[in-house]
Amino acid sequence: MSSIPKHVVFLSLPNELLILVKENIPEWDLRTHVCYHHSCVRIAKLYGDNKEQEIFWRRACWLAGLGCIRDEQSRLVSWTDVAFHCIARDGFCNHPQCGGALLERNAHLMETEDAHLHKLMMAFNYTELDEVEEQPLLEWLEYSKEHQDFEPEADGYLRPESEDIAEAIVPDLLLANHPIACRSFVTFPPLPLLNISVLALERSPTFQRESGITVWDFNMSLHSLMQEDLQTENLACLYDFYLRYGPGQTSQHWSTMGVLQNFYVLRDVFKALYVHNLSSPSSTSVQNQYGLL
Repeated sequence: MSSIPKHVVFLSLPNELLILVKENIPEWDLRTHVCYHHSCVRIAKLYGDNKEQEIFWRRACWLAGLGCIRDEQSRLVSWTDVAFHCIARDGFCNHPQCGGALLERNAHLMETEDAHLHKLMMAFNYTELDEVEEQPLLEWLEYSKEHQDFEPEADGYLRPESEDIAEAIVPDLLLANHPIACRSFVTFPPLPLLNISVLALERSPTFQRESGITVWDFNMSLHSLMQEDLQTENLACLYDFYLRYGPGQTSQHWSTMGVLQNFYVLRDVFKALYVHNLSSPSSTSVQNQYGLL
């Protein structure tokens, strides 16, 4: 007697059991939900009509720590399309800071919106927060070392796991090619307004997004600063950092003359180190320093 294919047996189950399977998938588990939804038309219908699905996928994306990019507006974007595109393009990315691993970590940092409702209301009303978690993915962002005009989408990329990979930007590592990474929130809880202070620059740009600032927004803000000229006082700040934290924090030993000869614009700083602090406009600063690249 020939065996019956497993998928035939599964799809012969009554709707009640298929719904039970769906309800036992965590709400934040965007990848599993999309795969389950796409498994067949019958299961897709369990997610409701278009309006019901839009509500479902919007909440799933939120719980997975994903927001808007480019000129999108949360109320107008199709979250169904966002969810499907993210998983189709990036859901099974094997980079340690992307794919399923990133979705799971985001969800852990988000926890549940109900549990953090008070904290979220504080954040979106620019009220002082006791704790803000930074997006660990930021430590893996790098930028081209070449002095040329890059389009924003062709500049930022994910640092490869292996140091053996050439410095030339690999297309597969471009941040723009990783929608899950691009859409991940920069802070947890997500903030609508953020200051970024960059070592060696005097001004601290502020950027905002009503629905929560994402890695994409952060990347665009940094890109706009890359060709800013460094002044003498900026270079002094760099050298002071080197003296304070030691050569182990940089890719090379520095001298006063070496700093003057090698650092002209902010992009040069990225050849050796990168330190940034995030802070909300209420002056509650996320003081942890990280991202030495």
